Amino acid sequence: MENFSKMRIPLQDSDIYRKVDYFYVDMNAVIHAATHGNVSPSLMMEDQQRMRRIVTSLLKIFKLVKPKKMMYIGVDGVCPSAKINQQRTRRFRLYKSTTKPGFKPYYKSEEGKCEYTVKKLPIESYDNVSFDPSYISPGTEFMSMMDSELRNWIALQTYEGTWEDCYIVYSGTDVPGEGEHKIYDAIRRMAECDTKVKNENHLVYGLDADLMMLSLITKMPNMYILREKYDHAPHKLAKIKPNPYFSKETGLLHFHGMDYIDFKISDYEVLSMRFLRRIMYSRCIKTSEAVSNDMNKFLFNQNSRNRLTDDFSLLSFLAGNDFLPHLPTVELCNSSFNDLINTYYKMLPKFRGFLTESYKINMSRLQQLMKELSKLELKYFKQKSALEKISEFSDPKKYAKYYYENKCDIDFNNKKAIRKMCYKYHYAPLVSDLAKISTASIKFHKGEPITPLEHLLAITPPNNIQLLPPLYRKLSGPEGKLGEYFPEDFEICEEGKENEWEHVVKLPFLDTKHLSKVARSVNDELKYTNLYKNKPGYTNVYHRRAKDSTNKKSQT
Repeated sequence: MENFSKMRIPLQDSDIYRKVDYFYVDMNAVIHAATHGNVSPSLMMEDQQRMRRIVTSLLKIFKLVKPKKMMYIGVDGVCPSAKINQQRTRRFRLYKSTTKPGFKPYYKSEEGKCEYTVKKLPIESYDNVSFDPSYISPGTEFMSMMDSELRNWIALQTYEGTWEDCYIVYSGTDVPGEGEHKIYDAIRRMAECDTKVKNENHLVYGLDADLMMLSLITKMPNMYILREKYDHAPHKLAKIKPNPYFSKETGLLHFHGMDYIDFKISDYEVLSMRFLRRIMYSRCIKTSEAVSNDMNKFLFNQNSRNRLTDDFSLLSFLAGNDFLPHLPTVELCNSSFNDLINTYYKMLPKFRGFLTESYKINMSRLQQLMKELSKLELKYFKQKSALEKISEFSDPKKYAKYYYENKCDIDFNNKKAIRKMCYKYHYAPLVSDLAKISTASIKFHKGEPITPLEHLLAITPPNNIQLLPPLYRKLSGPEGKLGEYFPEDFEICEEGKENEWEHVVKLPFLDTKHLSKVARSVNDELKYTNLYKNKPGYTNVYHRRAKDSTNKKSQT
């Protein structure tokens, strides 16, 4: 991965600057940065001020990019069950860390020292309102307000000609699906309807790590990602001492001197997917040069670069994503991922083909790769045995037994215990066991999304139950019908990791069907103001014609 940093280009120096046809905004990145900016939750201000910061930020990036044809704005709606469980772990981990005795909100300096406790803003004219990032979830009062306000603001800007001839597409929090998945679904649909779209310039704004993989698998030749430069990333800004002040000139409240709403064009960079594909392909060819031409000639086919990126995406997901735990010996944040990719490159000529084809996995080739990776796994556990002085790690059979029984709570000798309809364990299987799987019948059954209020119930820890309707609070309480899913005490395994987000939170896995059934049993008693949040929404399209202004609504 060391050469991939070269694909980052300052926005104003990029080939795509002022030439973007389609611009896509993963809106939750904007909402988080504008509403709390990773400063302490105890920093208070009114919701209308947060709303002003949101629309100011959105307008700023629109003017920086100046898309010619369309800007698509995708807000996170209700997500699938696997992501719901991941959201639960994140929120419950924060709940446990903030309820420790003596906890105080603070910012950390580069040296990791606690240097400043954020206090209430000195603005007497405002009704200071506390805010928690958990409020940025489907079904909350804040998101319902924001969704309505943002639609009205977009319509007003359309009428006033702010967008000029550019179409604005808005998919709000009442439309199921994560923002980035809505975006790439829209890209695929447009490409299917009009082949010219594939060759036009597409730019996606967001901070999620999976944007790169999702962009690669679109196969678009001119696909780019827009993001803040590394020293302006959220985790970097979180280390800046908060110094809130109010600007009379703009009417906006600023968190500190490097506030998100003050970013300029020089603070943004573009990641080129074309360049990334080129680097991956050149490394692959270089690795296979020592192999006879008969074995590697498939690498020089016209479609080989696209096939290579599909394989790369598959391997990246094995190293970690929002839906499944990563393989125990492979992580994106260290050199182990390089080992995985280099092993794959060396194995390619032996495969005489790729791991994937038309979104299907060649299980035979994947099995061969897993067998080779299991050698790295043995080396990893031997090193872990020496560091942690656990004798079981030195022997393959012993560490497998230790791993499954201590990490996954599985009876190692009872093979029936691991047969379930979905993967409900906090740790991934060992590579050495995956290597034993020669065939697999993979079938996915489409389900229906749960409602926004059910989603909110699923992810809300005990310290945020005020976000829920009173009847739902009783359901998730210790004596409630769903109390088993919402423990106040649970285990967090640090796994030798310094960062809290890398720790494994051992929460009960949620059965969304059961939760939905129980929640709907009390829906008749809910107030209309709460039930209204469950009303399914639509994607709105806004466009101002040359002589008049119109606002069209279309269902997707």
